[in-house]
Amino acid sequence: MSDVAQRERVRAVARLADEWRLLGRHDPRRREVEAGLTRVLDDPSPSVRLALACELAADPTAPHHLVMALCYDKPAIAAEIAASTPVLIDSELVDLVALSPAAVQCAVALRPCPSAALSAAIAAVGEREACLTLLANRDAAMVKSVFATLLSRFGADRSMLDAIFVRPDAPVTVRHEIVERALAARRAPASGGRAREVEVERLRAEQDHATIALASECPARDAPDLVAHLISRGRLTTALLVRAAASGAFALIEHSLANLAAVSVDRVRAIMGEPGGPAFRALCARAGLPERALQALCVTAEVRREAGPDEAGAAITRALDRYETRAGDQLDDVLALMRRVSSEMSGRSAREPARRARPEPRVRSNYLGAQHGFRSRPPDGKVSA
Repeated sequence: MSDVAQRERVRAVARLADEWRLLGRHDPRRREVEAGLTRVLDDPSPSVRLALACELAADPTAPHHLVMALCYDKPAIAAEIAASTPVLIDSELVDLVALSPAAVQCAVALRPCPSAALSAAIAAVGEREACLTLLANRDAAMVKSVFATLLSRFGADRSMLDAIFVRPDAPVTVRHEIVERALAARRAPASGGRAREVEVERLRAEQDHATIALASECPARDAPDLVAHLISRGRLTTALLVRAAASGAFALIEHSLANLAAVSVDRVRAIMGEPGGPAFRALCARAGLPERALQALCVTAEVRREAGPDEAGAAITRALDRYETRAGDQLDDVLALMRRVSSEMSGRSAREPARRARPEPRVRSNYLGAQHGFRSRPPDGKVSA
């Protein structure tokens, strides 16, 4: 087959498509021209069929049977028309994603404003490249379950996690899961014994501080979801609350106590105005905090509210001094926690000027560089120390 004949057939496809568009819907010649376009589907040259796909791709009046046939042609041909044709409905596109190779799936993922149903289909059965393409399409409608599906399928894929994390519509619960996985992967546990316990505690401290940073950045409407997620994962702990108080992240504490005590956030916020008062103690008791944890949270919240925004290290040191005068038992595990938090906050405060002098990109600092801490409420609804 000569290249000249092939180029002539490509030009003939363009002429037929132009003629078909010019003819009125009820013109008897339109049917004949459409039949000619249909015969192009049997042309042995992919270039000729690709020319037909290019002609029909953006046409909302393109014959449905032609579009469907081209969508299941060779990947390059199918991708050309699948990327933009307005003729197909969502259910047809979902089937196309399920039955097509990665190139065609990527084309569908690049469509203008993919619906939530189409995004869900790509996330559920799409190849890795298609899922990355979908995440890069900022016009794609994506509900929470789509992100959860992607995290379940590609939870060990660094590029996928990065792409999910930078999506502005990614749920805070998924972002939290990504942060914790990144930190866990970066810090390999020691072989065993006391060294392993120390390493696990360091990892938990980093995860707590990352949680606090994420909670500080997320919109207020997402805070209840984050707290519910922390409770379900066993990550809402006394240590996290104390670290949040030391960091001045009172919104996280307010939403946590509201969830645990089953009261409104506004009520908790009003009570938090006097963290050492009887109302606050009654609230914490209703939330299931142990008495020693309650004392630690009280003194930390009191001192942190008195301190300035840049005095976290000094504030937690003063809080530790106050707590030590109330804790007579040197084996008090909450006292040990307060000492750890004091050490962490002092170190972070000392390093903060250097961090401000060498700012990192926002996503990197929040995700892989996260250094940010209430151990989880067990099934009986109590918060463990």
